[in-house]
Amino acid sequence: MSKGLALRHRATLALAAALAVLPAAAADAPWVGAWSAAMLRAPAPGNAVRGPLPAVTVAHRTLRALARVGVAGAQLRIVLDNRYGDAPVTFDAASVGLRDVGANLRPDSLRALRFGGRTAVTVAPGQEAQSDPLDLAVQPGDVLGVSLYVAGRSVAGTWHPDPRNAQYLSGAGDRTRDPALADAEGLPGVAWLARIDVRPTAPASAVVALGDSITNGFQASQLAAWPDALQDRLAAARCPRAVLNAGINANQVAAEQGNFGLGEAMRERVAHDALAVPGVRYLIVLGGINDIGLAAAAAAHARGAATPSAQALAAPVIAAQRAIIAAARARGVRVYGGTVLPYAGTTRTYTAAGEAARRQLNAWIRGPAGYDGVIDFDRALRDPAHPERLRADYDSGDSLHPSDAGYRAMAAAVPLALFDCPPASAHRGASP
Repeated sequence: MSKGLALRHRATLALAAALAVLPAAAADAPWVGAWSAAMLRAPAPGNAVRGPLPAVTVAHRTLRALARVGVAGAQLRIVLDNRYGDAPVTFDAASVGLRDVGANLRPDSLRALRFGGRTAVTVAPGQEAQSDPLDLAVQPGDVLGVSLYVAGRSVAGTWHPDPRNAQYLSGAGDRTRDPALADAEGLPGVAWLARIDVRPTAPASAVVALGDSITNGFQASQLAAWPDALQDRLAAARCPRAVLNAGINANQVAAEQGNFGLGEAMRERVAHDALAVPGVRYLIVLGGINDIGLAAAAAAHARGAATPSAQALAAPVIAAQRAIIAAARARGVRVYGGTVLPYAGTTRTYTAAGEAARRQLNAWIRGPAGYDGVIDFDRALRDPAHPERLRADYDSGDSLHPSDAGYRAMAAAVPLALFDCPPASAHRGASP
C-alpha cells in the first residue's frame, strides 16, 4: 500500500470509529467545519534546511486552545487527533466556553464535553475521537476556549505549531471547569485539537485554505492571516461560509526533491485536512514556493550539488496540483488556484532557476491548470517596478512573508463571488 493510500485508509478508519460512538441522529446531522488546525508530527528531526522541531510534554495539566469559529450554530462538537502519536493519549476531562479576555472564559458559557456519554476518552495512536454534540449557540467570529485535561504524562505527537491565536497551558490540575486561568502560560502550538464543527442554524458551508506558512500566517499578528481576513469579509457580507486555515509553515505541495519542510506534502494531506471536513464546498490551493526554494537551499547546502532546473522544480508541483484538483472534483468540491507570491531577496532560497519555475507555475495556474477559478495573489502583492519582489509595504521584512497589510491585500484579492454569496451580500462585502 502506498503512503498516500495508507494515510487515507487510516483517516477512514478513524472517522468510522468516531462515528460509531455517536447516536444515529447526531451522526446524520448536517455538520459544518467551523475551525481547524492542520496537524503534523512532533518531534520532527532536522534536515539540511531547517532545525529539529521538538514536542511538548503534558502531565497533570490543562491545555486551553482558543479558536475562532466561522459560522453560526446551535450545537458544536470537537475532534481530537492522535494520528501521529506513538502511544495512547487519555483526556480525563474536556470543556468548551466562549472567551472573555486572555485565557479566561465566560462562566455562563462553560460546558463539559463528553465522548460517548463519558467525561474521559482515550485516543489510540493513529486515531481520532469526536465529542458528543453539545448545545452551545455560537456566532461567526466567536472565540471558543477548548480545555483538555491530561492527568497522565503524554507527548503531544500530533500538533500544529505557530497558530494565529493564543494557546495556553495551566498550572497543575484539572482546570477544565475554571473560567479563569490566572496561572496560565503561553503555548506555541495547538496540541491534539484538530477541528471544531457546528450544526448551523441556517444553510452554511466551509472553505478550506490549503497552503504553507503564507496561508498559516507566519509573521502576522493574531487573527491577521489572509484566511482570517477573508473570514472577516465573508462575515461582513453576511455570507455564511467558514474559512478553515489548513496552512502549515514550511509545507510543500509535492516534496519531490525531498521533504525539507514540515508536515506531509499537500498532495498527501489534502484528503484528510480539506476534503474530509464536513460541509466543505470550496478549496483554495496556494503552494509551491517551498518546493522551489527549499530544494535550492538543500542543493546549496550539499557540496557539489547542482541547483535543479526550472523545469525540474516546477513539474512536480504542477503534477501534485493536478492530483489535488482531481481529488477535489471527485468529492464535488470547487477548487481554486492561488498564484505564488514573489520571493526575490530571500536568504539561500532565491535562484534564477527558482524564479523561472515560479513564473512557469503561475502561468500554468492562470491557464491550462483548469482550476474552477484563479486568485491572483502574485499580481495583488508584487512590486510593479520589480515583479520578482513583494511590494515594500506588503513585505513583513523577510522578502517572502507578507505584512499584516499584505495579508489583508491577499484576502481582498479573493472574489466573494467564488463562494456563491448572494449578489447583494457580495456587493456589501467587497473591498473598495
